[in-house]
Amino acid sequence: QLRESVQAVEKLMIFSGDKKTVDEKDVEAVVGKSKEDSVFQLIAALTEKNLAGSLHIFQELILQGEPYLMILAMISREIRHLLQAKLLLRSRALSAYRSNMDYGEFQKKIYPLLKEMIAQAGKNDMGLISQHPFAVYQSLKNSQRFAYEALLEYLDKLVRIDILMKSTGRDERLLIERFLVTVCSGK
Repeated sequence: QLRESVQAVEKLMIFSGDKKTVDEKDVEAVVGKSKEDSVFQLIAALTEKNLAGSLHIFQELILQGEPYLMILAMISREIRHLLQAKLLLRSRALSAYRSNMDYGEFQKKIYPLLKEMIAQAGKNDMGLISQHPFAVYQSLKNSQRFAYEALLEYLDKLVRIDILMKSTGRDERLLIERFLVTVCSGK
């Protein structure tokens, strides 16, 4: 979407005039938040177990017209990635991984192991480990906030929510909000 990006930068230049620096408020005033940004913010708030943030960003997504099923799909994808990260850590395949490892060290020590796993399997898409290295790094870090059994339970709940959303007249918003509350409160 190069054309849209160039137009947004041009608008920002006109808006900021002679200012030497452009800050986040300037960008938001001219361009606004994108749906993609809000979805990633929702996922970040959810993995941090930030209930207020999760509910606020969820509300923003609804106001932007984001379909409930798309939001549910993104949440489901993140929970799957957290579970895959948890399984990787439990398997001891990444024995050199440490929770306090910075991203640079992760790229040098751990990511080559993941690339080797992909090469040995001979598959292009292997879930989490075929994602961008930073996404894998974040999932490994974030998975430590969750118990293995809880992640399994969340996946089960997400499947049930998906079925309810597609086969009943249940309130989609309420189904997702309850899930966010469950995950963030740890209950």
